[in-house]
Amino acid sequence: MWGPFLLFIGVIMSELVKTIKSNSKNNKNSFQRFYDINGWGFVLPAVILVSLFMIYPIVNSLWMAMHSGRGVIMEFVGFGNVTRLFNDPVFFKSTFKYIYFLNYSSAYYDFAFVSIIVLFKFAES
Repeated sequence: MWGPFLLFIGVIMSELVKTIKSNSKNNKNSFQRFYDINGWGFVLPAVILVSLFMIYPIVNSLWMAMHSGRGVIMEFVGFGNVTRLFNDPVFFKSTFKYIYFLNYSSAYYDFAFVSIIVLFKFAES
């Protein structure tokens, strides 16, 4: 479960090592190498937090979509859940109703926005 997360962190760490090695080969002064390492030191916690709170849930949800079961008893079904979803007529009915609602509600909000702008223009004059 932690494999993709650790792979991502490993790639970041390897890039850090490459940067440090390339800086030493380019004969940069010690201050420049110090700032490069400090830059990575400030960026790395942000990368870890982003991967922890954004990438891990995405990977975990994909893993859960490929399994079926309840609680800790999960069975791998592959794309079985997706085929079951697309074979369900209620899914398409609800999807089309959602698209219909989305189109008309956005048109309503556009009309309301334009109406408010027109009212403010009349209030200014």
